[in-house]
Amino acid sequence: MKKFFLFVVYFLFFLNCFFSNDIKLYTVLSQNFIKDEKNIVRYSPLNMFDDDESTVFAVTFDNNVKKDKPVLTINFSDDEEIDSLSIKAGYFDARFYEKNFRIRQIRIELYNSNTKLYDNTFFLKDTQKSQVLSFKKPYSINKVYIYVDEVYESKKWNDLVISDLAFICNSKIIPV
Repeated sequence: MKKFFLFVVYFLFFLNCFFSNDIKLYTVLSQNFIKDEKNIVRYSPLNMFDDDESTVFAVTFDNNVKKDKPVLTINFSDDEEIDSLSIKAGYFDARFYEKNFRIRQIRIELYNSNTKLYDNTFFLKDTQKSQVLSFKKPYSINKVYIYVDEVYESKKWNDLVISDLAFICNSKIIPV
């Protein structure tokens, strides 16, 4: 039953991609993505793109996380022009915010095919607010690598959480 449900969810997601002008995700890959046996999509990377702060993407952030490898790899089906990225780093529920790691230092790499177009490091504030990471100019891309170099300490769990992620061009959020 779980496999059937997961199949239906992904089928509907990809069906929606064919009939919209939104960014079409090809794959979203992560290191150590947490899998909840009772709810397989509870911490899915797709939760970052649903514009719902109560759903999150979470990875186990411990000594097994390789700092030289991206925590997230996002591949688009088509080239997309973006000039910034909006991130809500952390669990945006006050009961859980400080109980999980939050991103302090993030590195973003932008690619078109296998050509690196942009590579920059940003420092995030430890706040329950959306933060915009602006690039030097608009880039036509089809792949994003996100590295987490430093985190704000967790008071309880060894999970790194991102509530929302959005791509922006000309000050407008591009729906995913």
